[in-house]
Amino acid sequence: MATPGEGSYGVTMRTLICTLTFAALLTPALVAQETRVLFLGNSYTNRNDLPGLVEALSASLGRTVTTDRNTPGGNTLGAPQSGGQPHRSNTVSLAKIATGGWDFVVLQEQSTLPTIPFARDQYMLPGAASLAVDIQAANAGAEILLYQTWGRRDGGQFCAGSQCSSNFADFDAMQDQLSISYRQCRDHIASSPLPVGIANVGEAWRRARHLNPNLNLHAGDGSHPNVAGSYLAACVFYTQLFGESPEGAAFDAGLGAPLSSFLQEVAAAVGLCGAATPVCPPLANSVSSTGAPMTHSGSTSLSAGDLALEVTELPANSFALFLMGREGAATPVGDGLLCIGAGIARIAPAVQSGPSGIARLDFDTTLPALKSYAPLVGDSVVFQLWYRDVGPMGPGSNLSGGLSVSFCP
Repeated sequence: MATPGEGSYGVTMRTLICTLTFAALLTPALVAQETRVLFLGNSYTNRNDLPGLVEALSASLGRTVTTDRNTPGGNTLGAPQSGGQPHRSNTVSLAKIATGGWDFVVLQEQSTLPTIPFARDQYMLPGAASLAVDIQAANAGAEILLYQTWGRRDGGQFCAGSQCSSNFADFDAMQDQLSISYRQCRDHIASSPLPVGIANVGEAWRRARHLNPNLNLHAGDGSHPNVAGSYLAACVFYTQLFGESPEGAAFDAGLGAPLSSFLQEVAAAVGLCGAATPVCPPLANSVSSTGAPMTHSGSTSLSAGDLALEVTELPANSFALFLMGREGAATPVGDGLLCIGAGIARIAPAVQSGPSGIARLDFDTTLPALKSYAPLVGDSVVFQLWYRDVGPMGPGSNLSGGLSVSFCP
């Protein structure tokens, strides 16, 4: 016998209420989309629980990240090793890949192998390519992320058998080679049907160290990361997973607000680099009512060095100088606006606009101004052109529009 109020009507009502309550919990406003990330690496990934840091950081920014890992100490992507199996033939790694459903699969090479050209070409590149095939077979919608690691605190020389790296003088020299090798690895597997990106953690370490020379990101062995180093890595991964800045995250891994905020800012500058945006507009000159705009072609990669700047709508055969600086502004100068607010440098030599009224600068880091400026990955540099003109106010000068370029590795 049904208890009072619990006949078929009561059961139906309870079911309806439960159904409506469950449906309410599934409304888009209350359900966070899950991002699944598989980390394949070694102790550089496992130390300080990098996957867990990524999860906690993301959660504090309203994102749900679920991770898994296979990170045996010293493991490689494809090189023979004295213990265990490289990831390309590691049964645990391959089984985790085969489960499918990963949004990102992170590949981290052993820390020194990419600095040895022979080992990189014979093992790292083929190992990553083999893993890319396996990842694509079970995870058609995934993205491969290469985890670019960092240089040893004191540099050094590293060997695989009789094959050795250069003898790196310091962190920066070793980081240069690591960055090159991870780009080569990305290009090697770029033909994979899956997108391939790089989490430029090593370059973020470089930027943080240059901005704060007293900052220590290495553990006591001068190789592995301390908590600050792993937290910076987690912030870089956040930018790669979601294409947005980690700035403002409440989770600080116990580092405190000043340091965690600084590391978030560094990660945003490096992880979200590549933008080229106008700073202030050109003003009318003697041949154009809208002034002389600046555009760019090529890439914003420092290593590629193929950035080209072009200014059109200039007076014919006008004497001109390209300028660069650190900050944007909009200060009246002559008949135009100076878009650079600090650290102005002239890029020699001077140029002529030619009969077509076009001036061009091919980015060349060997030019004295650019060499002394030494932009870092993540730096934003403002470019502009000053030129002679017979303008609205008579014989004088004007300026093109400004362009702020955020440099990538």
